[in-house]
Order: sequence, then structure tokens, then C-alpha cells
Amino acid sequence: MKKLFASLVLSLAAFSAAAQTNNYNILDRGSAAILPSSITVGASPFVFQNVAGNAVDVTVNGGTVTLIEVSRDGVNFFVVGLLSGQYTLSVNDRIRVTWTLAPTMTL
Repeated sequence: MKKLFASLVLSLAAFSAAAQTNNYNILDRGSAAILPSSITVGASPFVFQNVAGNAVDVTVNGGTVTLIEVSRDGVNFFVVGLLSGQYTLSVNDRIRVTWTLAPTMTL
């Protein structure tokens, strides 16, 4: 049992070292790590489109948000049922935020 545990620990350590050496974030689906950056929130309803070449996480926090919707095609939007949180957008997905006091949005 000790050998198996030691082997697993070494494997995990090697994987972790490789991930750090190659600047990969394990939680970022294998793509290069992306540092958080602010999104400038425009007039309500504000639409943000993911034009990056990979999936991104968008965080909506604070302000007075009355509706958050997501869309795959920019035409049909679907209510997410929450007024804040982190949302994963695939390439070309959109998030539409309706607000009376602008929230903070982070990519």
C-alpha cells in the first residue's frame, strides 16, 4: 500500500511540475492560463461575446442586476435564473446582462 501511495504522490508531483513549467492551469481545460481582466460594462442590456479562441469564464458581481441571459447564436437568449455568478462561455457564446446599476464583470 505504501508503494502505491508513494507512486501516486510522485505522479501527481510530476504532473503538477509539468503543468507549472508549461504555464498551464489544470482548471482551465488545458489551455494556457488567462489572467483576470475587467470587462467595461456598457449600457443596459449589455451583451458580451466570447471572441477568444477558447472557452472563457465571465463573472458578474455587484450592481443591481435584474436579468442575466446566455445565447449560442446572438438571437435566442435563455434566462439563467441567477443575478450574479460565474458563467462559462464557449467560443462565440454571448451573455446579456440587464441592470439598473452597473455590475462588475470580469473575464
